[in-house]
Amino acid sequence: MVPEQPYLGLLSQVGYVDADGNVSHYGERVFTRGPGPFGIIQTYRNYMLAHKQALKGETGKHWVVRSENVAASQDANRKTFRLANEALDRFCKDFSFSFKVFIEHAVGQGEALKQRYQLSGDETIQYFGADLEDDAIEAARQFQDAGLISSNTRFIDQADIGDPDTLVKKISSAGYATEGAVMMVGNGFHEVRDQTNEKMVKVFQKYQDAGILLIFTEESGLSDQDLLETAWNTYHAGFRYVHDISGQGLRPALDRGQGKVFSWMKCAQKAGYMLMNDYTCKTRSIFPYPRADGYNPSISVTYFCVPRIILSHYVLSHPTA
Repeated sequence: MVPEQPYLGLLSQVGYVDADGNVSHYGERVFTRGPGPFGIIQTYRNYMLAHKQALKGETGKHWVVRSENVAASQDANRKTFRLANEALDRFCKDFSFSFKVFIEHAVGQGEALKQRYQLSGDETIQYFGADLEDDAIEAARQFQDAGLISSNTRFIDQADIGDPDTLVKKISSAGYATEGAVMMVGNGFHEVRDQTNEKMVKVFQKYQDAGILLIFTEESGLSDQDLLETAWNTYHAGFRYVHDISGQGLRPALDRGQGKVFSWMKCAQKAGYMLMNDYTCKTRSIFPYPRADGYNPSISVTYFCVPRIILSHYVLSHPTA
């Protein structure tokens, strides 16, 4: 369908369509990667509608449009989950590690569950999908009904990723152990509300104490100066803005000096996890080339975090470790 004016002129100027309204190769990539006007950012419009009240300090409950957010997040996470699953397979091969429980938290449409099911089947693995929002669980169930997610998958609703006890108790009550389980999360930990460094460390510590091998992706939090120096080659200014006003916490990929906000890596390490650099995946760097001081973090990072129990039983005891 040809867009109506004035949208045709705008889309043509940015190169998404030609003068006749035909989608260009560049436009096709944009539309595929960003459902809706601004992808994930657009799903925060409820906050924009209440922005005046927020600026006045008036409180109120406003949430993302979860159904749209789930779809947009799925597209954003598909590639990073593929890299995460490849890293997991390499780790299993390198250290003769195997797992019986696979968890996707902040499940969205269950992209990690889909990919793992395609790779491993379900004869030896019990799958769990967890989320705080009913819309996300329902979306994942539809893919289960379609046969894309294992029929043995158990869904855990009302599961706040910032409250690991809920997940651990539900898995234990189902008769399965979290020790040695694998959990994948695609851009879910920044949704922990009212974050402090201490709170985030405690969240990771509970997953670590439960013996869960954690593989999670997060987009890097950029400073104002970072955004200026990128020459606006990312959509991160809008991404950071909507997350800031919604009370969610983005964190940097790298620690710099005495920065007040710990990086994701630092939080996980303080919680007792060992980050395995050989299995950690990164997307493109923020800047086209490193700055004079060598600083050039990645847009997003998929962190591969091994708990002490797996570290001692598999990694440190392995002859090639």
